Amino acid sequence: MTLDDAVSCWQSQKSADSPGSDSDILALVRQRSQLFDANIRKRAWRAIGAMIFVLVVVAPALFLQSWTTRAGALIILCGCGLIYWKLRSARRSLPVSVAMPLVELLKAERAKIDAQITLLESVLWWYIAPPAIGAVLIVAGSAGATWFTLGYLVFAVAVALAIYAANRRAVRHHLQPARDELSALLQQTLE
Repeated sequence: MTLDDAVSCWQSQKSADSPGSDSDILALVRQRSQLFDANIRKRAWRAIGAMIFVLVVVAPALFLQSWTTRAGALIILCGCGLIYWKLRSARRSLPVSVAMPLVELLKAERAKIDAQITLLESVLWWYIAPPAIGAVLIVAGSAGATWFTLGYLVFAVAVALAIYAANRRAVRHHLQPARDELSALLQQTLE
């Protein structure tokens, strides 16, 4: 299940009519929060698995002759560290306790979603650019200035744009509506 699935699940768990009592809201938010957190953890573990694979595949390029290939490998390896740090930081941004009062819980859950929105909106510089730039440098260092390298550059840009668009779409269609729903619940609770 992806982050998009978690947020979709969060939104689809709406009861037929909006929860009336504070205890109903609290139970709903806690249930959705657990699912959201579980999916964030799954995403992080998948990313860590992918990073380990990339480290194993790319690390030998550090010992090749071409400085361009070595620079590309170093950028990718540093990018893996940055990705790990960003995912870990976003996951630990705000601990939420099940014993929190309803208003505080709603604010904390909204802050968790805000952290994920910020993470996905900035994905270009920390998630997409380092591996894409590094991969293009590795290919350029190995193949030289050829049509293949140019084709690979075009391919890398296309993949980067697709990943960026998917993350923007996830924010717009999943995270922002979930945030708006939490804001509405918070407003309802405060009234």
